[in-house]
Amino acid sequence: QRERLCALVLGQRLVTVTGPGGSGKTRLALEAAHALNGAFERIVWIPLAASVSAATMLEQCAAALGLAGGADIPGALRAALADRRALLLLDNLEQLPGDAIALLGALAAALPGLHLLT
Repeated sequence: QRERLCALVLGQRLVTVTGPGGSGKTRLALEAAHALNGAFERIVWIPLAASVSAATMLEQCAAALGLAGGADIPGALRAALADRRALLLLDNLEQLPGDAIALLGALAAALPGLHLLT
């Protein structure tokens, strides 16, 4: 499964792992990220279990990337990831509202080297 997930992540910019709670989705994603270590300049795991809105999701993303919070977190994220091949592992994304997902879509559209594993 790990090899298949790695191939999907390398070939697609958005890959979503689905399954029932406790089935090992997070473990599989972390194993794949470890195996992909040389394929991306930056790989960051972002736990979103405590996020309940687009704003808190952005704060979690900024914190995981070591960025200071501020008024323009999307701009800071774009600047930090610009011109880089990066993989963000977004754990528990499914619980967030549609506007949070739209923000991630806009971020991915602005950053052609960004891959998302959710």
